[in-house]
Amino acid sequence: MVTGAIQTTANVSQVGAAAPQTQMGKEDFLKLLVAQLSHQDPLKPQEGAEFVAQLAQFSNLEQMISANAQLASISSTSASQRDAQAYNLIGKHVTASTRTVEMDGLSGATLQFNVGGAAESARITITDDNGNVVRVMETGALPAGAVTVPWDGMNKDGDHAQAGTYRVAVSAKAKNGAPVPVTSEAGGVVKAVVFVNGKTMLDLGATELPLETITSVQ
Repeated sequence: MVTGAIQTTANVSQVGAAAPQTQMGKEDFLKLLVAQLSHQDPLKPQEGAEFVAQLAQFSNLEQMISANAQLASISSTSASQRDAQAYNLIGKHVTASTRTVEMDGLSGATLQFNVGGAAESARITITDDNGNVVRVMETGALPAGAVTVPWDGMNKDGDHAQAGTYRVAVSAKAKNGAPVPVTSEAGGVVKAVVFVNGKTMLDLGATELPLETITSVQ
């Protein structure tokens, strides 16, 4: 009886050969399944069970491939919409939440913060990629809101720091000594949109900011 099933399967394959297909469809799967069941020996119900199980696994695999293709299409559409939004920002001034700053090694950099309340004093600690302290700056009173503090690019030894990306940490205190929340920010006019390691970045000239970190646009 199994021979009959194989013969029928071969016939189905020959019919399909007249119209080549790149993948098995639902109708092909059902034809194979019906062919197997119609030639199944009722006295041996377990015979051919492995074949049917393999067909079922094949069907599940086909569905998974189809689902992955749909997800990839959705992801591609979302990425295109995101990139279109990024291009619309060219020529506009943006502000982003960031804990790093780019320094060119010559002219220094401008540190931007958003202070959660009036502060009596603040300490700015600048470190390199290895966590080494490059500079510590003490400030006087800071008002609530957006604040900019210039960094002349000098390190703690009085020498020019090397060009690169530096991490910035700020701690501020109110008159009563209570900590004041401070968010590090960076901003500038968007000159171009670039893509780095699959991420959409806004080129501000002196620095590049990830699109998802943008908090305001002017």
